[in-house]
Amino acid sequence: MKPARKVDLEIIRIVAVLLIIFNHTDGYIFYTETSNILTWIFSVGMACICRAGVPLFFMVSGALLLSKDETIKELLCKRGVRILTVLFVASVFYYIFDVFRYKMPDAGIKDFWVKLCACDIRESLWFLYAYFMILLTLPFFRIMVKYAEQKLIQYLFGLKVIFSLIIPLLRILFDFPLFLDAGFVDDFIFYMILGYYMETHNICKEKKKTIYAELACFVGCIAADMAIMRIYFLNTGGYTQEISELFICVMTPIVFRMCQKISEKFEKNDIMRRMIVYAGQCVFGIYLFDNFVRWQLLPLYLFLCEKTIGVFACSVYVSGTFILGFIYTAILRKIPFMKKYL
Repeated sequence: MKPARKVDLEIIRIVAVLLIIFNHTDGYIFYTETSNILTWIFSVGMACICRAGVPLFFMVSGALLLSKDETIKELLCKRGVRILTVLFVASVFYYIFDVFRYKMPDAGIKDFWVKLCACDIRESLWFLYAYFMILLTLPFFRIMVKYAEQKLIQYLFGLKVIFSLIIPLLRILFDFPLFLDAGFVDDFIFYMILGYYMETHNICKEKKKTIYAELACFVGCIAADMAIMRIYFLNTGGYTQEISELFICVMTPIVFRMCQKISEKFEKNDIMRRMIVYAGQCVFGIYLFDNFVRWQLLPLYLFLCEKTIGVFACSVYVSGTFILGFIYTAILRKIPFMKKYL
């Protein structure tokens, strides 16, 4: 019998995929091509927050996978084969879609394999490539986290702040030419370890003052990011994605904790719990259908951009993509063998 799915992790999944969908809507257009201050604030703020989407996915993966006791064979045969199968099928789907859509003159098996190996069919599928490579090294980190105490996790987090926030900030603001390879500290395995620790140690049970302090820190990170982006724009006349990612190592665990706290309100409500769990089960499919669904809803999005303000149009686009992707996934999950992969 499978263990019950955790509400907090399902909420985090839902939040993560919504942030990823927003990131894929090219929301940067709203702050690069607007004179409306409210639109600028919304789009810049969301551009900063949405970068937490992928790290949140890896935190959930770490919370679920790092504590499991599997042999290397079980890990690769069960999880590795599933990811490779999904990657191949999704790539075939989008390649055929592009053939009919763009009438590609060089279309064929050779062209497909070249693009598949180069992650050149859909940029968003990079996550599956990265996830498979992390699975290959997972056994080593499973051993490591067993002996990781709180001080060691704090040390790891400190290194992350130095290499992902402080050094890039010095480089952006003062043109400080320091480039260092921080290894897995600067990689998504960091978020897997952090997610495992935060979930298994249940550190969300803190005093209200601590929660308020973290919320203030979250808002402060967004405000600082926006200020830095504005300063950079005034100095250079342009924007850079690196700035929007500066505070993600701080903001992501705060979002994770907030979702943990929110989940406590739904644990005792059986109806809400079932709804959240079911929606969370469909998140992987929503991510896979994201590009296809956004293409379907693009005419509506462009119409709303013309007739309304960009903030409203983008909100409808993101929510519509989530809902339609959810419907597609829910239907496919009714097929027995599809449920295993979605």
